[in-house]
Amino acid sequence: MNFRHDINALRAIAVVSVVIFHFFSTYLPGGYVGVDIFFVISGYLMTRIITSKLDEGNFSFASFYAARAKRIIPALAVMCLTVLIVCLFYLTPWDLRKLGKHILVSIGFVSNFTYLKESGYFDVAAQSKWLLHTWSLSVEWQFYLVYPVLLVSIKKALPKVSLNLILWCLTITSFSLCLYYVHTNPDQAYYLFHTRAWELLIGGVIATQKTPQTFSRNVQLSLSVVGLSAIVSALFLFDHTTPWPGLGALLPVLGTALVLYGSTNNPNLQSKFNNKVIACLGLWSYSIYLWHWPINVFIKSLTSNTLLLNTLGILLSVILGWLSYSTVEQYKPIVKHSRVKGFFTFPPVIIVLITAIIGQLIYDSDGLLWRLSKNELIIAEAIQDRNPRSKQCHVEFGEVPGCKYGDGEVGAIVLGDSHAQSVVRSVEKSTPENESTLDWTMSSCPTISGVKRVLSDGTISEDCGNFVSNSIEKISKQYQGVPVFIVNRTPLYLWGANDADWKGEREKANLIIDENRSSVIDDNYRTNFLAQFGSTICQISQYAPVVVLKTTPELINDVPKTMFKRAIQGKDDIRVKIPVADYLSRSEQVDAFYADLESRCDVTIIDPTDTFCDQEYCYGDDEGRPLYFDDDHLSEYGASKLIPLFKKVWGQ
Repeated sequence: MNFRHDINALRAIAVVSVVIFHFFSTYLPGGYVGVDIFFVISGYLMTRIITSKLDEGNFSFASFYAARAKRIIPALAVMCLTVLIVCLFYLTPWDLRKLGKHILVSIGFVSNFTYLKESGYFDVAAQSKWLLHTWSLSVEWQFYLVYPVLLVSIKKALPKVSLNLILWCLTITSFSLCLYYVHTNPDQAYYLFHTRAWELLIGGVIATQKTPQTFSRNVQLSLSVVGLSAIVSALFLFDHTTPWPGLGALLPVLGTALVLYGSTNNPNLQSKFNNKVIACLGLWSYSIYLWHWPINVFIKSLTSNTLLLNTLGILLSVILGWLSYSTVEQYKPIVKHSRVKGFFTFPPVIIVLITAIIGQLIYDSDGLLWRLSKNELIIAEAIQDRNPRSKQCHVEFGEVPGCKYGDGEVGAIVLGDSHAQSVVRSVEKSTPENESTLDWTMSSCPTISGVKRVLSDGTISEDCGNFVSNSIEKISKQYQGVPVFIVNRTPLYLWGANDADWKGEREKANLIIDENRSSVIDDNYRTNFLAQFGSTICQISQYAPVVVLKTTPELINDVPKTMFKRAIQGKDDIRVKIPVADYLSRSEQVDAFYADLESRCDVTIIDPTDTFCDQEYCYGDDEGRPLYFDDDHLSEYGASKLIPLFKKVWGQ
């Protein structure tokens, strides 16, 4: 197949869009559609390659898969191993262990399944997953495995049936599944092959669609212009809140298809896409895509977003992309043997095996835990110092398990969000002997009866409000007189997030309180929140003693990870702290509300300020041992510092 300047230009548009989106998402909110453009191009090219070989009667599965391996694996492996070498001197053992796992699944082209499973609340944030972008390569590789078998089978079983018609049917089927999953399970719709296949199959449809002879050059030009306009529109019309890949994905996908269709067999139009800068970016696009995400993760782990660093990140992505293309991608391994021996001596296969073994060793050794000093090990272990039953007992949606800690009669109930979950075992250890504690916690769920949550895709969940209402009913009927510890990260709901990883991501109001919906967090929203929060607490206090724990200091930066990085860098001061004035200022409105609540509804308020702060600062550690397992959730050790305060509830 002759070199297609239109395809190269589309690759350039795709990679530039993705890179700008990841470094400057506010400037190009829909830049993620670049991945969808890549999928269409890939489907188009694979269809042309396979069908042309089938028509010539010399298609070989071995040759097809070998060509794909040569193209994809070496550059991917070099990127993975380079990231690993850098991270050996940078990540905590637990993050390094996870990186080892991610290298293994990335080089095995199943990372889309892994990242789908890791989409829970307490899993690694997207910005700390160094190889997150390999999910799209996994989807493509899964397509490569299935597609040639499918086309060969169709050719043999249905030789007289139009291949184009069959591809249309498959495309519509996959797209229908995609629309279903976008609204029922958006994560699956995003990551899985069968819900993304339609984008690749659209490329196959265009590749097998004959261009009518009546089409003039002007008509083909018009199709390409319309297609490019659709792509550009998608870059600015959509953002991270758009359900994806739903109906909106039709715009960039069909736009790419129109460009490919309109440019076929049109030398004049091909020449219009032949620009030197665009040509280079298109040729380097795969390697640029590989390198840009780890660079982005590294920059964002060092500091908050800055114009200079992000600009340098883009330039470095292009430079490394060029180097990778010029060296690694241009490497053309020669197979000296055939069949089984040839397979095991095929360089890409050897590269896969070596990379996978290294990833497995890193994973099995707990991120090379043996290499740390005693102090570094203490810091690193804090990341895992959380309630071992949290995954079993703590949910974000659905039925709350209602786990029981200890034996005997129920002596305490812990009700609240993830901050409540982080202290539940310390409450358990505070209860009188032979009494147990109930864990009634739901992630991101404030203790407000009937509250509704607006999810990222715009849908409304009633799970939280129903959970709180059901909890009140149980207390009134089964647990009257049992102390109820209510713990929430209340400043988050009133002011949005202040932690480095989430800052700016939670500025919109995502709660519907008492049927009043607000799109922004403002004074009216805060007043309504506190009114309903207080009403719920007072209602519970009618049936049982209520103990409210004020919000513990939010340290902004991840405590154990920040301390670990500073320690391995040899810095003298590794502590994570915030001015106590900042903590008190962020809690001022809540504290005033609690003071009123204490007298109005006979509620006991526990103030953790003196436990974690002195006159100047609030600290994230106690003599070098972290008190948090991230930036705002207390570790088991940190929560144990509250036991003396909890014991006072029973007069101990």
